[in-house]
Amino acid sequence: MKRKTALILCAAGGLLAVAAILTPKTNSQTNLVPNATAVEPDTSSPAPHMCSGEAEPAKSSARFSGGDLSVALSSQKLLKDSSGEVFLAVDLLAKVQKQTEQRPPLSLAIVIDRSGSMSGDKLDQAKRAAVGLVERLSSQDRVAVVQYDDSAQLVLPSISMDTVGKTRARAMINRLSAGGGTNLHDGMALGRNAVFGKTSEGRLNRVILLSDGNANAGITDLPTLNRVASRAAERGVRLTTVGLGLDYNEDLMESLAEHGRGQYYYVQDAVSLKTVFKGELQDIQATVATNAEIRLVPACSGVEIVEVYGYHTTRDGNGVVIRMADIAGGDKRKLVARVRVPAGKLGTVNVARVLMSYDDADSRGRKTAELAVGVEISADAKAVDQSADKRVVAAAMEVHSARALRQAAQAYKTGDVARATRINRQWRAQAEKTASKYDLPQEESEALLMELDVQDDGMRRYAPSSSHGKSMIKGDKAKARQMFKRKKK
Repeated sequence: MKRKTALILCAAGGLLAVAAILTPKTNSQTNLVPNATAVEPDTSSPAPHMCSGEAEPAKSSARFSGGDLSVALSSQKLLKDSSGEVFLAVDLLAKVQKQTEQRPPLSLAIVIDRSGSMSGDKLDQAKRAAVGLVERLSSQDRVAVVQYDDSAQLVLPSISMDTVGKTRARAMINRLSAGGGTNLHDGMALGRNAVFGKTSEGRLNRVILLSDGNANAGITDLPTLNRVASRAAERGVRLTTVGLGLDYNEDLMESLAEHGRGQYYYVQDAVSLKTVFKGELQDIQATVATNAEIRLVPACSGVEIVEVYGYHTTRDGNGVVIRMADIAGGDKRKLVARVRVPAGKLGTVNVARVLMSYDDADSRGRKTAELAVGVEISADAKAVDQSADKRVVAAAMEVHSARALRQAAQAYKTGDVARATRINRQWRAQAEKTASKYDLPQEESEALLMELDVQDDGMRRYAPSSSHGKSMIKGDKAKARQMFKRKKK
């Protein structure tokens, strides 16, 4: 999300590089997926050059033990000698667990910021939310409680949530009181350590970290904090972050959740904490797959996975690895990538293999699912133009709208309202053209345009430093995160 924005547009379903569309240096307007350049059709027979095996279709789907996995390209055909860029969309729908299915046991650390700014209603509501979470656990679960201000303290070591354990947990949580600064690093690390000692095969391990401010004590640099979250995730401990109020660092909290393979929540009102904690526990309890990752691998020499929108990724040779948050029953996840395909000669090119691997929560075994997609290189501009997949085009439009929301919010936060407004309005005009050109579902396109309109209106009415402005910045960034990752229901 921090890379320089580039909107890539190519013939019918691909992307032509127009990086300036989200920068203040140009007012040019182009379609997300413009018309193919007219080229006289080549009547010779296309030569297959799929690299190996049979030619793959532009879309494919399969079932996995946790639900359904599908992958599709934004176009079935690409124009010969074009830039060869196309969107690839991966959709995941997890099955809803039956009520009779037994969930895995949980090891949880609740890490609560007790800095001076938390005094009063914020801390009281945080304590009530933590107690409410404890009450919903069973005797198979374990809970630890950590408080942090200038330093961090383990106020409750990990204990079973039987009757005696719950009584002790309630008492320790209710004793929490406000202190000084915000040593987020030590609080996170102590919560992680409390869970590390109680991990076991089949157990779900989670740290829930709550803060209303900036990390201003102890280790505060983002790369180090991200490494702590990443290394914990690699050892099976997920980190969920909850930002409370208007003054916490939303970029930090979101980044920690991303590297910790957990969830991120923005909560403006402390009263809402109870609902957030309850929802997080419900998702944990409905987990169907853990240690999930998706690997995008080029199927042919010359195919390049250019970028994946809205996810932290790592490179593995020519492929890309996306490590995902644990998957709960009923989850609808999406992933959109930009891919470059060699388009110098006619025929079918196998574009990519999509491999999903995960630990099944029921069998506790490692499982995999694999799909592959390909595209036809054609000289028929009209056929290319007609081969666009509306669903993938809509998904691409949504992730670009999310990027625009986020970039505009960031520019607005720095006080550059003019640039923020320009980013918002240029992309809105682009999205409107794309929706009209491809006759995308009105309900979806109007919802995206409305998000941009609401942001634009707010930026004109409120100063970035006002309470309304701060709330809008955090809300828009949280909204963008959901748009990058979640399918519409």
